[in-house]
Amino acid sequence: MGILERYKKLNGEGSALSVVDRSEPYSKFGGRQEFHELMNHANGLGMKIIIDSISRVSSRHYSRKYKDNKIYIKDSNGLPVTCYGTDGRSLKYDDSLMLNYRKVETWNLLVEEIL
Repeated sequence: MGILERYKKLNGEGSALSVVDRSEPYSKFGGRQEFHELMNHANGLGMKIIIDSISRVSSRHYSRKYKDNKIYIKDSNGLPVTCYGTDGRSLKYDDSLMLNYRKVETWNLLVEEIL
């Protein structure tokens, strides 16, 4: 999760969980081109790259490909609002939002991004 592209706040770095696009390596660490160079170099040495991923994305600056996969909950007035970063039982991270993994399309998108 530390090497995925994320939104940069005006005062510095965004949260590591505030990912803009899970398929895009973090530009500060060289972006897509340098990531592929790293993978090729590691493969040349007989090493494998392990990639970790997260299930959430930035709540304010996410790629539009996630728009139809967001989870909504009802507020105190019964109106739908975005479900932020957790299931609401512990901490609330308002800089990230939950995606709806009850939809096969959301799982397919995650797999596409990882591969």
